[in-house]
This record gives sequence, C-alpha cells and structure tokens, in this order.
Amino acid sequence: NETNAGNYTLKITGTGKFRGETTFDYTIAKATLKVMVDNKVVTYGDEIPSFTVSYSGFVEGENESLLTGELSFKCNYAQFSDVGEYVISVENGYDELANYNIEYIEGTLSVNPKLITLEWENTSLTYNGEGQKPVASFIGLVNGDSCDAIVSGAQTNAGTYIAIVNGLTNPNYVL
Repeated sequence: NETNAGNYTLKITGTGKFRGETTFDYTIAKATLKVMVDNKVVTYGDEIPSFTVSYSGFVEGENESLLTGELSFKCNYAQFSDVGEYVISVENGYDELANYNIEYIEGTLSVNPKLITLEWENTSLTYNGEGQKPVASFIGLVNGDSCDAIVSGAQTNAGTYIAIVNGLTNPNYVL
C-alpha cells in the first residue's frame, strides 16, 4: 500500500484456477498545498509590517513542520508610501515537497489615511470690506508632509460665521 505521491506498478499474480500475472501502472498525484499570504493593514507613515502566511491543504494531520526553506516576501510598500493597496507576494518559497504541489496566493497590504487634528488659526477677524475666513492648520503630519484644508464660509461683513473644511489637499490624511 503506497501512500506517497509518485508512479507505481501493481503486480497481481494468480494462483490455483486463476493462474497468471498482470501488472497495472498507477499514479498517486501530489496534493495541493496553498500557502496564502495574510492581508495586512497599516496607517500612512507606519513601518513595513511583518508578513505572515496561512496554510490550507495539509493531509491527515500533517502541518507546516514538513516545510523547509525560508520564505521571503515582495511588496512595493515602503514607510510613507501613499494610501492605497499593495500586493504582497512570496519572492522565495519553501523547498519542494514530495507529496505536495505548493501554490502561493498573494495577499494585500492596505494603507489607510493617517488621522490628523485640525486647529483653527486667525479666528478673530476685523471687517476690511473683503471676504475673510479663518486658517486651518494641522497637528499630526509626518515626514515633512504638507496638507492644506479646503475651507468654505468666507464672509465680508462683521458677524459670527461658521467656516467648514470641505476636504484636504493630501489624500494620505483624514480628519
């Protein structure tokens, strides 16, 4: 009884009334082992996280202790890369296994915007006959980045008004 993947020949020899011999060639195919790169989530400005994998397809109680070699990963993300999604793939895989075909499945690194704090400046304005509004500045910018607020609500006449931030000029940040 063969249990490992490979090509085999079964020889049947008859005795008594069933004399003779016959052979039959058969193959036990390798099972597919999926090595799935785990998805990761970071915030803009974070360092590159440690990449990990999960497994699917081990047979009869076998596990990753069968694997030899060391995985290395490839991802185009670097600290301060822009918000978005980056593919994480296996660059160098495990050594070949006798009973498994290894299939590597890519993961995704999602970079979310960094939360910053809005601070209003120049909120006490004096009537000058022109449209005026306060200036928004931010706390929490990193890497020497700049970010401006798109502010609406400019007013000309004296009074109390509300200025509204309608957006930011740098997509790596969020309020």
